[in-house]
Amino acid sequence: GQALTSLSDCREGESLRLDALSPFLRDAQPVVRAGAVRVLGALSVRKPEVMDATERALDDGSPEVVAAALDVVAGQRQSTRGDLAAELLGSEHPVVRAAAARALEAIGRAAHVKVLATCLREDPVSDVRVAAALALGRLGGPHAAAALSDAAARDADTHVKHVSRAGLRKLGFGN
Repeated sequence: GQALTSLSDCREGESLRLDALSPFLRDAQPVVRAGAVRVLGALSVRKPEVMDATERALDDGSPEVVAAALDVVAGQRQSTRGDLAAELLGSEHPVVRAAAARALEAIGRAAHVKVLATCLREDPVSDVRVAAALALGRLGGPHAAAALSDAAARDADTHVKHVSRAGLRKLGFGN
């Protein structure tokens, strides 16, 4: 999977790289599919083939592949996928929830603040809460500020508290 990332550095044309990548997007090993999906994010074009491959990856049964697809969605600023990313905050897999929160940091809208605030308050995994706090710090608004303030005061994890305080400062609250 990691070896595939060097494909994005090849001097071939975009379509040749996409053709070379196609078999790996269907590989039996999730780690290989995830690596191939990450290469999609490095391609500079937003061709329908790239968008279709990203769509298939978002529906993949492997959490690693879905997380890689969410990273592509965020990196390519595919704002039409914000609602899907918000839905994936409810995934049973922490790696998917964290990737969904990171995607919402890049493509989220005010409508996503409530679900991110719930994630910050209730998710049992600190990495997911950190990603939610970062997204809330970017999206802003009164609900985001309230959720960040609560996490800064009450979260059991010091990193979540730190990121929540930084988000509040970014929003203009505190020193």
